[in-house]
Amino acid sequence: MSNRNVTIKKICKLNRETIRSNNQPDYINYLDTGNITRNKIDEIKNLINGIDKFPSRAQRKVQKNTIIYSTVRPEQEHFGIIENPIENLIVSTGFTTLDIIDETIDAKYLYYSITNKSITDYLNTIAANNVTSYPSLNPSDIGDLILQIPSNKIEQQKIAKVLSDLDAKIELNNSINDNLSKRN
Repeated sequence: MSNRNVTIKKICKLNRETIRSNNQPDYINYLDTGNITRNKIDEIKNLINGIDKFPSRAQRKVQKNTIIYSTVRPEQEHFGIIENPIENLIVSTGFTTLDIIDETIDAKYLYYSITNKSITDYLNTIAANNVTSYPSLNPSDIGDLILQIPSNKIEQQKIAKVLSDLDAKIELNNSINDNLSKRN
């Protein structure tokens, strides 16, 4: 298996599209940074224009396979991949969105690559050294990442499937453990 080095900003469009205050949809399904952890969504708020006030940070549009990565406190692991977004899903500007523009890259593989512990720790170090009131990243910090990935997309997909299957088994075990602890 041969690998190649890729720079995120060369294979992804960062923060591809935003909604504007003068062109807001009738409703949005809003995902804030605190409502997703390690690809597990806790809550999506349905907000209706004219009835609910849209949060000022509700601006980033997502599409199929958009990767979202919180730019605040990376160690909290508020990131995920939106494989099949619901209609009008908008995420906070607290996320950097990554949309793959290189057809040789598998989105799920890239998600696992940029969310592995060593990358999260690296980004957390950058965030901690930022001169702001709280640890935060710039989108360019993510865009400048250089990753080594398999050259063959099929190999990427195989690796991503194994990791995804492991995640599903861990989630199932956690659910079983939760149910067992409720019985006691």
